[in-house]
Amino acid sequence: MTLPFGSSDTCAVCGAVSEQTGVLSTNEFGAPDLDGRPPEMRRSTINWWVHRCPGCGYCASSIDEAPAGAGDVVRSAAYRQQLDDFLTPELARMFLCSSMIVKVSGGPAAPGLVAPLICAAWACDDAGDVDAAVRCRLRAASAIDALRSAGGSYMDDDPGGDDLTLADLYRRSERFEEAGAAAQAGLQRAADPFLRQLLELQLSLAGARDAGRHTCDEVAGGAGEAGEEGTIWL
Repeated sequence: MTLPFGSSDTCAVCGAVSEQTGVLSTNEFGAPDLDGRPPEMRRSTINWWVHRCPGCGYCASSIDEAPAGAGDVVRSAAYRQQLDDFLTPELARMFLCSSMIVKVSGGPAAPGLVAPLICAAWACDDAGDVDAAVRCRLRAASAIDALRSAGGSYMDDDPGGDDLTLADLYRRSERFEEAGAAAQAGLQRAADPFLRQLLELQLSLAGARDAGRHTCDEVAGGAGEAGEEGTIWL
């Protein structure tokens, strides 16, 4: 069961007080998607993973906190343009704006930059906006490349994990050659048998030019188990 909670949060940028909803606890039944999106019920809590101040438009997982310089970003033309981009679903815009805040302290290679970009793609999926989802996925792929070029890793506990994510981002964007290349690169790095199976699946899907959603239970040992979880990423 999912347990949301309400709170009165004071915006760290403009001082406006607003009611926000978070996730106290939730659970998972089944296997995650190949890009890491969790199954239900956790999956459907995405609307509560990012908050927006109704006063100034500051978007973050907790608007009562902000890094130095966040106010300047929120007031910038680029941020306002992203916040008001009606070609992108509203929830996705909130995630994309939150990613701009991450850059304040971490720059374009910030470790925390990838997750909100991928979440934005999931929000576009839920809204049925394929074109916007592709734009978000390609931005997430660029963020992973920038992070790796700086010596970092999005999934630093799993050699080959970044390649698995890249393969899915490219495949879902119908960039099948790049997806296949990422999967091949991952197979050169990954030692974990389960991860290798997932990379092999990505390679096969890319070869079949399959841009659809797939889950980890499509390979042996990939079935998920139900369990209580706290909030993700945020």
